[in-house]
Amino acid sequence: MKQKSAFVLLIVFASVLGNVNAAQIFGKPGSPLGVQYKIFGEPMVGQPLDIRITIQSNVTVNELVLQFLNDRGLFVLPEDMIFSADQMNFNEPIVRTVTITPLGEGLHELSVLVQGNIRGLVQANYVAIPIQIGNVREILNPMGTMTMDETGASIISMPADQN
Repeated sequence: MKQKSAFVLLIVFASVLGNVNAAQIFGKPGSPLGVQYKIFGEPMVGQPLDIRITIQSNVTVNELVLQFLNDRGLFVLPEDMIFSADQMNFNEPIVRTVTITPLGEGLHELSVLVQGNIRGLVQANYVAIPIQIGNVREILNPMGTMTMDETGASIISMPADQN
């Protein structure tokens, strides 16, 4: 009975503070900043590729910063690497398009970091966008011998380094 009364007391206390429901109190913690992306076109070496990033939030966000981090296989113009806004209003997404140029074949990654001040706390969300150029299987050269065991699982036997 003690746990039930504490739960009711917590809900009453939260309702006094504002419009808060039980799901907001006991839900899984996470950032209210959502990041979605869409890649336009087929990634090819040396060809510019547009990626549209949409930032959404169910609350007002102050001091929003959107930052792109690229690996060595992708080129992004320095002026496109960071974007900031004083405020992002409730349910009004911010849409940005970044143009990247793949410099070589392989599996590359464009990282998106978005952070903002929400009710006095800095909160963030991070998304890694995979960008595959060419056939990755052909590019990867495993060191060792690949065999199959009796269950059909792949096993890579690595050679011992003798010095």
